[in-house]
Amino acid sequence: MLRENAKGIKEIRELAEKTVPPIARQARPFVDGDHWQGGAGWIGPMPRQQEEGFSETMQVLEAGFVSANRVEEVCDRHAGGVVGREPQWGFTPLETPDEDGGVDDSLKEAIRALEDPLTWWWNERGVHEKLYDAVMYVAWGGRATLRLYVPSGLRDEPIEGDKDLRAFLSRIYVDVVAPEFGTVHRDPATMKPLGVVLYKNEEDKDVTEFSYLDQQGHTVIEVAVGDETPQKSDPLDMGGRITMHELSRRPIVSPQLLQQQKAHNLALSILSRNLVTAGFLERVLINAQQPGHWELDPDTKQPIRFVPKRLSFGSGTVTWVTGVETVDAATGKTTTATPDVKYRDPVSPEPTVAAARATYTSILEEAQQAHILMNADANASGRSRQEARKDFESSLRYTAPVVERAGRWLLETAVAFAEALMGTGAEAGSLSKFRCDFMVRLDTGTITPEEMRQNDESVKAGTLPREYAIAARGYDDVDAAITLINERPGAVLDEMLARAKVALTWTQAGASLDAAAEAAGVPDEMLAVLKRGMVNMDPEGRGGDEDDEE
Repeated sequence: MLRENAKGIKEIRELAEKTVPPIARQARPFVDGDHWQGGAGWIGPMPRQQEEGFSETMQVLEAGFVSANRVEEVCDRHAGGVVGREPQWGFTPLETPDEDGGVDDSLKEAIRALEDPLTWWWNERGVHEKLYDAVMYVAWGGRATLRLYVPSGLRDEPIEGDKDLRAFLSRIYVDVVAPEFGTVHRDPATMKPLGVVLYKNEEDKDVTEFSYLDQQGHTVIEVAVGDETPQKSDPLDMGGRITMHELSRRPIVSPQLLQQQKAHNLALSILSRNLVTAGFLERVLINAQQPGHWELDPDTKQPIRFVPKRLSFGSGTVTWVTGVETVDAATGKTTTATPDVKYRDPVSPEPTVAAARATYTSILEEAQQAHILMNADANASGRSRQEARKDFESSLRYTAPVVERAGRWLLETAVAFAEALMGTGAEAGSLSKFRCDFMVRLDTGTITPEEMRQNDESVKAGTLPREYAIAARGYDDVDAAITLINERPGAVLDEMLARAKVALTWTQAGASLDAAAEAAGVPDEMLAVLKRGMVNMDPEGRGGDEDDEE
């Protein structure tokens, strides 16, 4: 066994730390909002560290540093696209149903008895939100670890009332572990899993938790505080499952995206400085005497100190500016210089604004989310929008199976964990009869009015199901939307006309009206109306007397 052959807790902690994706350590401060990073996040001009005044200059730069957390934004958008909508899940029998495809009442009742407490547990533990957090970790860090555990204060506490599945599920909690603090390693020799989670306890001591399988295939949980001897749980018959699961995929955040984030922050910081220089114009007075007065020596009556007066600018003020007087030492002649005022014109912010937008665009393109800006771009073609949205959808589909696999593991392992605490063996447990089906519902965002019109035209042409067009508009309950549409007065007129045309085609081919109506799916009520309407028709299909037209 990997755990039993390990030299100690320190070795396993080092193993977990070595497997942390490098991008996770690089992206962590950006996601947490620390874009300055002690000056490492600033890529603009600055003095060398050994130069005099380095600290003062860096303090000034930090005071004017402006950032926008685009890294967190693209990760949040990706997580929302994968698990923003409530996933669909349920349990089905492991055995193939009867030939008629049905499931007998006893199996339905057993599935209901399994799903009801799990639904309560799902809502009570906020599993949907936990999966969202896990996808966020995967998006910027490349991995996340799900951990099922029983809090130490509940392990020995007796269960009151019915000792059913819900009672034991109530003891189980879900934790989402960040990329730096958890992993599931597989022994290369046996491919058996070893789950490792690192955290701090209430006393701020390092805690290492393991989950692995013993020689009999039972689940063992060990908890070690510092370098102390681990406390080992009793073996649990969970059908070969450990209490940890790792989600992993290529992260959305890349070194190039982080570079663009720094460039974006630089553009925003320069923009704020541009606003200052444009809003507060600089004036340079040349050969001008600063307003003020001289203080005289009380004894000699000679000037000893000049006391300046503040210049006033703006509406309703009058400022007198005189030239500087100079005295020629040789002749004693006094000369008054001609004063002048120089202004520094404000610099246009357009280049800086363009740079900020360009870097933001690059970030979205790197994260396969360029459709966000295209939705607001009137010049972007419909084809470009479709390609950009498809690019975003492809990134979501890359993450979807990772989440679905984690969802199945989470629900099945929660059941196995609870039944193991109950004392039910894996062979007699629920997972010996049923398996979990788990499916995420991707959301690529609200489509544009042009895309809506294209979908409507495709529905009319018969190349797109109406259900797909409704789902694309963002409706979660498609069936309810269709019901409301069908209940609208006159909503079924198009369908009735289409069926009537099919029936007419059959009658023209020689079929009877009853046969044509059956082939076209015409309801009996509509067929009766057609037959009444044909009473006043002559054999050639023309109307009868004018008196009978009404």
